[in-house]
Amino acid sequence: MNLPDTIDHFLDALSHDAILDLNRRIQKRLHLSNPKSSHPFKLGDQVTFIYKGITLFGTVIRLNQKTVSVVENGDDKGSWKISPSLLNHIKSAH
Repeated sequence: MNLPDTIDHFLDALSHDAILDLNRRIQKRLHLSNPKSSHPFKLGDQVTFIYKGITLFGTVIRLNQKTVSVVENGDDKGSWKISPSLLNHIKSAH
């Protein structure tokens, strides 16, 4: 059995949801290994950005090709897609 046959056999045994999860993981791996997407950020980073003169705090939840997806910290929990050039890392206290 060669590798493509092994992969086909493996995929045949997976449920639809498992294939979707595998696809998401592969896409994430490909994105993270792509040198063109060299964001200085990683998932979970704490960042700040300014919106209408107000400094907002958030957490990086996704690295897109041209933007970074950030969920706002606090009670409002807004979601933003922001250019990496507009984000600043929050320095860790430890």
